[in-house]
Amino acid sequence: MSLQIISEVWNILKPTIETSELNGAAEALVSYLVEEDHFSPAELKQVFRGDLEITKAINYFLESPEDGLYADISEEDEDEDEDYDE
Repeated sequence: MSLQIISEVWNILKPTIETSELNGAAEALVSYLVEEDHFSPAELKQVFRGDLEITKAINYFLESPEDGLYADISEEDEDEDEDYDE
């Protein structure tokens, strides 16, 4: 699917997402597009330029592993591993 179509769908759906959930939805979208559809953050920035939530989500995704998305994922994985050991 093209990023332009995804951007248009995001703009249509965005007003229906509760304000408190908007950043989380943007983070989920960015994470999915980069990890599953293999779009680069640079491509996302170009297509979604001007969208504050998507821009913040891209910046969050690009943070260092100690502070960003990957740190959150690895911490969750460690917690799950501890649950299996019990």
